[in-house]
Amino acid sequence: MGRFKMGLLLMGFLLILCCGFIFFGQNLKTNNSKDTVLNIKKSISIDSLEILVEKQLGISFYPGFGQICHWIGYDQPSPIYLVVKPKTSVWNLAKLLLKYQSETSNWVLRSSWYNKELVVSIAAKIPYDEKIIHGVLSDSIVLASLGVNRQTWPVLFIPNTYNLKKSTTPLDWLKRMKIESDKFWTKNREQTLLRKGISKLDAVIIASIVTKESNKIGEFGKIASVYLMRLKRKMPLQADPTIVFARGSAGRVLSADLKINSAYNTY
Repeated sequence: MGRFKMGLLLMGFLLILCCGFIFFGQNLKTNNSKDTVLNIKKSISIDSLEILVEKQLGISFYPGFGQICHWIGYDQPSPIYLVVKPKTSVWNLAKLLLKYQSETSNWVLRSSWYNKELVVSIAAKIPYDEKIIHGVLSDSIVLASLGVNRQTWPVLFIPNTYNLKKSTTPLDWLKRMKIESDKFWTKNREQTLLRKGISKLDAVIIASIVTKESNKIGEFGKIASVYLMRLKRKMPLQADPTIVFARGSAGRVLSADLKINSAYNTY
């Protein structure tokens, strides 16, 4: 009988504790007076999250915040860029953090990118700064694991609209591009390349050049045929867009640019 009473007391205590967490979680609110960005730049612990939120949103947490996060399944805070409304309750904040992990957004990949443009574009969609993304895109070990290198990585990027989780990491992004690239290059398309005597990289480069030289779809075939003929005759492509790509920034091509030491320089 004593054990039964002890069990009831314990259950009662836990129930009161649970209700207390919920009550304070719903009534303790952030101190921001306007929309405020909660920016987490790397994976951190719940304890570190509390410190960061206190600094960015002006709120001191009671010990139960970590427990609330645990209850709802938010145990491993990852990079995040979340806009927090004024006076958001701790309970709702925890739910927003969890929801963010599964939220998605569309990323439009155009037919031609310079390295810098590509990095800036994806940085607007995932919570990592440009320096980190560029580092991953330039990492020879990472690229090798995807079957490319610092010269051939453009073959991974097939123009399309991609739906990405907002919590996507730079490495996950590249792996996704690898999957999409493999899907695109079907046996029929690979056989077409063989008949024309060009590689996947050749095809990507020519497609990029064509869309840089004209925005009229009706002219694409004619422009492409010129460069395909140059490849067939083993002639330099001598295309200004490749110089701009090698330089890494848009703008007029100067005589000095033609001397850039790069695998992308087709002069």
